[in-house]
Amino acid sequence: MKLLHRAVAVAGGLALMAGGVVVLAPAANADAHSCYQVAMEEAPNANEYLVSDGCRSGSEGNTTACIHTLQRAGLPLVAAGIACDSAIHGGDETD
Repeated sequence: MKLLHRAVAVAGGLALMAGGVVVLAPAANADAHSCYQVAMEEAPNANEYLVSDGCRSGSEGNTTACIHTLQRAGLPLVAAGIACDSAIHGGDETD
């Protein structure tokens, strides 16, 4: 499955280089709950409302909004990136 993710990323990059616009639907296994768990594990004192909102954005495919919202909630950048990645990939990195 990681090969598929790479192929989609390469195709999107090529389309952008050619001047196109790439619109991708969120992955079928997007998981806001997984993101929330990772975020609260990394920063137990984070604002739960903002974490929930950020993870929902991530599960809808909006990584930028997810990361920025989780940082506002109190997560460091790297932890926010990891949590948002789990929202997009459903916390399953074994594929």
